[in-house]
Amino acid sequence: MAAPIAVAFSYPAILVIGGILAALLLPVWREHLRTSGPALVACGSLAGGSFVLNALLVTRCQFEVRSVANFPWVVGLPPKGNAFGALEWLFGAHVGRTFTYPFGSDGGYSVLTTVAFLVGALLLWRRGR
Repeated sequence: MAAPIAVAFSYPAILVIGGILAALLLPVWREHLRTSGPALVACGSLAGGSFVLNALLVTRCQFEVRSVANFPWVVGLPPKGNAFGALEWLFGAHVGRTFTYPFGSDGGYSVLTTVAFLVGALLLWRRGR
């Protein structure tokens, strides 16, 4: 009875519920589905129905307008179908915000930090660490 409530609060709960139901399937099958079979089917139906209903009602509005305002993380991904653009993105990502600590920033201002990282990684690799 808690399965639909768990799914309503957490999408990954459907994976846990599915795992529990899959683990219970063999013992219920050995019992020839007499008493526990309907309960197992009811639990799976309630959990699956709750997941589908929740996905249709709650996430529908998230996909109505596809723009950077709704998906701000999209600008952090490499461009599709453009090998040169992907290399440019890769360079910019590693000399931009990725290595801004202890100093640096966007626009390639973290080159020194990136070089220090690469030298450190090379030294550790050569020492077998």
